[in-house]
Amino acid sequence: MALFSRFAMPMPHYLIITAILGVFLSARPAAAYEKLITRHCKQANVPPAIALAIARQESSLRPLCINIEGEDFDPATRAEAETLIRKAAAKGQSYDVGLMQINSQWIKKWNLDPVSLLDPDTNVRVGIRILKQEIDRHGVNWKAVGAYHSPDPARAMRYANQVFGRMHGRAPGGMGGMISPRLELLVKRGIMTRAEARSIMANPRLNGPLRRKTLKALRARLGTLEQRKSSELAKSMRDDE
Repeated sequence: MALFSRFAMPMPHYLIITAILGVFLSARPAAAYEKLITRHCKQANVPPAIALAIARQESSLRPLCINIEGEDFDPATRAEAETLIRKAAAKGQSYDVGLMQINSQWIKKWNLDPVSLLDPDTNVRVGIRILKQEIDRHGVNWKAVGAYHSPDPARAMRYANQVFGRMHGRAPGGMGGMISPRLELLVKRGIMTRAEARSIMANPRLNGPLRRKTLKALRARLGTLEQRKSSELAKSMRDDE
């Protein structure tokens, strides 16, 4: 017993090694799914960075992930996932399936077998098809990314910001010079120029003082624009009198 105690691995070390092995083993399928998504993107001429971020946002790269009426389920087996899908379909509920979370509206529209979408290759192929359709309609921009999730503008904008966050705050090359959704909104409102927004995107890790200085300048510019609008409105009212 003493000999065993002398050579036994302390519990903390055992737990650490177990955790490291768990991370390593779980990373292997994730890498395979990333390669799968990248391959389908190249075939469809879709920026892989966008599709990968969408997959991470939708399912965290879990092929059996099911969402039913906004509630996430993480089945341990394919059989459990199939049961969830069939129950949701029988009740006429809205549900999403697999890596790219293919919604039941697409399943009905394209007459797909929902269970087949538990297969990663099939799921990614359909997901990239949906994304490609939105990119063809809107261009390589955040509107297309948001439309992948919802036609509602507010929900689409929130989703686009979430996907951007999955890119770790940087829009990679090959994305048509895209800037973040929030900066895109500021450009549209005339608060900053697109060149300024791209400059910020090129330096996403702004330090505290520079970030505060940038925000202060933007607020000042917004105040100037509001004053200009108020002045123009007052002038137009005087002209009408």
